[in-house]
Amino acid sequence: MQSVNTILNHIEDPKALETYYRHDEQGFRTAFTEAFEMYPDALILKVWNERLSDSEPVRLKLLDRSFILMAVLGILSALTMRLMVYLIDDFTIAPINVLFAILPFMSLYLMFTQAMAKRLRLIIIGFLITLMIYFNFLPNDSSDVILLTYLHLPILLWLMWGMSHAGDRYKEVNSRISFLKFNGGFLVLYILFALAGMALAGITMMLFSLLGMDISELYFENIVVMGIAGLALVASYAVQRYGRLAQSIAPLLAKVFSPLVLITLLIYLISMLVLGKNPFMDRDFLISFNVILVLVLAITIYLITERNPSQSSQFMDILNFSLIVCALIINGVALIAMAFRLTSFGITPNRLTSLVLNILIMIHMIRIGVASLRFLQKKGSMLSVQTAVTTWFPVYGIWALIVIVVFPLIF
Repeated sequence: MQSVNTILNHIEDPKALETYYRHDEQGFRTAFTEAFEMYPDALILKVWNERLSDSEPVRLKLLDRSFILMAVLGILSALTMRLMVYLIDDFTIAPINVLFAILPFMSLYLMFTQAMAKRLRLIIIGFLITLMIYFNFLPNDSSDVILLTYLHLPILLWLMWGMSHAGDRYKEVNSRISFLKFNGGFLVLYILFALAGMALAGITMMLFSLLGMDISELYFENIVVMGIAGLALVASYAVQRYGRLAQSIAPLLAKVFSPLVLITLLIYLISMLVLGKNPFMDRDFLISFNVILVLVLAITIYLITERNPSQSSQFMDILNFSLIVCALIINGVALIAMAFRLTSFGITPNRLTSLVLNILIMIHMIRIGVASLRFLQKKGSMLSVQTAVTTWFPVYGIWALIVIVVFPLIF
C-alpha cells in the first residue's frame, strides 16, 4: 500500500503527485494528511491542502485494503481481549495481559499501512512477542517489583506503536511529532466512539429490561469487553483515514484546557504552602506530586505538538513556558523529598524507580524549557522545541526496559 513516503519522495514532482491522486484518491488523502503535518511549510503541500479542503470528501470504501485490515485485526483484538479476561478471572494469567490484546494489534495495523522495511517489521513483532512471553513467566503476584514492571510495560508498548506509525522514518523529528498528533486525534475519536457505545449500551439494556430480561452482566462481560479492544482499531483507522475532524478538535482543546491547567497548578502549589503539606514525610502526598508531574509533562508535550509552526501564538507559547516552570518547581520539590526518603529509610524498588524517573523527567523538562525560552526570545525555532520533546523518548524506553528486566533479578 502506498503511504506518506510516496508523497514525500515526489514532493518536487507535481505530475507524479497528480498521478498518485488520480490513481488512488483515498490513499492519497490518507498519506497527504500526515505528510502535511510533517512539512506544513512546503508550498506544494499548501496548494494541495487547499485543493483537498475544498473538494468533496471521499466515501468509506468497505473493500479498501486498510478497512479490511482494520476489520480483521479489530475482530482478532476483541476476541483476544475476551479470552484474556476469561483467563484473568480464572487466575491463570496476570491482569497486565489485557494490554497485549490491544496495543500489539494497533501496532500491526500501522506497520502494514506504512512504508516499512521487512526487517524492521520483524524486529517489532519479535519484540512484542518476547515481551508477552516474558511477562507471563513473571510471578503472578502483587509485589512491588512486579507492579513496577507492570507500570513500565505501557511505555515500551507505546514506543513500539510509535515506531509502527513512523515506519522507515522513525528517526526523524517530524515523524515523531506526527505520531504525537496521531495520539491526540486517537484519544479524541476513541472517547467520542466510546461515548456513543455507552449510549448504545444504555438503550440496549433498557429495551431488554422492558421484556423483563436483565442482560447487563452478559452485555458487559462480552460486548463491552470486546468493544474496548475492537474500538481501538476503529479509532486508529478513523484517525489515519479521516483525521481532519480530530485535528480540528485537538488544537481547540489545547487552547481551552491549558489555561485551566496552569491556574489549577498555581492554586495547588499555593494551597500546599498554606496548608503546610509535607511531601518529605507524607508518602501519599508525594505520590500525588509524581502523578501531577507526569500529567503536566503530557499536557506540555500535547501543547507543543499541536502548535502550528507557521502561525504566531505568543500567548500560548508563554502559557506553555509557564507550565514548564511550574512543573520544574513540582519536580524539584519531589526530587528533594525522594532523596530524603531514600537516605533516611533505605533503598526500595519504589523509591529508586521514583527517584530515577523524576531525574529523567527533570532533564527532559529542562531541555524543553530551554528550547522554549530561546524560541520566545526569537533565538530558536519551533523545530528545536519539538526536537527537545521527541529525542528524549528513547531514554524513557531504556529505563522502562531496565525496570522490567533488571529489577526482578536484583530485588
